[in-house]
Amino acid sequence: MTYANRRIAATYIVKEAPDRGILEAYEKDAMATGLRTRIPIEEYIVETSEGYIRYHGKVYVPSIEQVRLTRQAHAAVVYRY
Repeated sequence: MTYANRRIAATYIVKEAPDRGILEAYEKDAMATGLRTRIPIEEYIVETSEGYIRYHGKVYVPSIEQVRLTRQAHAAVVYRY
């Protein structure tokens, strides 16, 4: 099956510790830098105590980490059919 438009899916993985890959990617990501500079003036952008950047309540994931997280979710035992 082929879709004309990209689909967006939510993936939830519960972890005990923050994802170091996401947090380290923030340091090299221009969008994360921009979001951090807007935290004092935009109420819908916050940084959590773990270091995640939340935008309208959702964790911002840099594009370089999106591929890794998608592969990780698809490889999970609970995802298989």
